[in-house]
Amino acid sequence: SPAYSNENTPAEPSSEPGIVGELKRTLDGAETVDAVVALMRDSDTQRALGALTPDWKEEVRGYAKARLVALGWTPKRAA
Repeated sequence: SPAYSNENTPAEPSSEPGIVGELKRTLDGAETVDAVVALMRDSDTQRALGALTPDWKEEVRGYAKARLVALGWTPKRAA
């Protein structure tokens, strides 16, 4: 195994904070675009996101966006 520190390598999925997995599972269960939006705006979700590192925060936001797209949401294009 490498002797150098792996601080700068991407985190292994196994080191994912519990709340990240929990949010992803909740997002997976969201049946509508509105449900995903409501979940992401929820005060508990916001508190959980606030406690995460920026990388994990982006991970959850990206996951939520992918879920929105899967549910048929399309980003609004700037006019």
